[in-house]
Amino acid sequence: YVSCSGTTPPRVDGRTITLDPVATLEPQAKATWQVVVKALAEADARFRLELTSEQFERPIMEEESTHQY
Repeated sequence: YVSCSGTTPPRVDGRTITLDPVATLEPQAKATWQVVVKALAEADARFRLELTSEQFERPIMEEESTHQY
């Protein structure tokens, strides 16, 4: 982990980044964050995201693979 910036500030605990909730998000509006990491070794890495909201019964999960050099 190097840094994170975006709509709300991050809290970092080891390998987990937690972002504060967005109070309201108007229609067509976007909330964005940028996470910067540095590879310690060449690897096939995974970036996993879990989104929770009062509107959904279960968390929404996404996983993106990338090759770090």
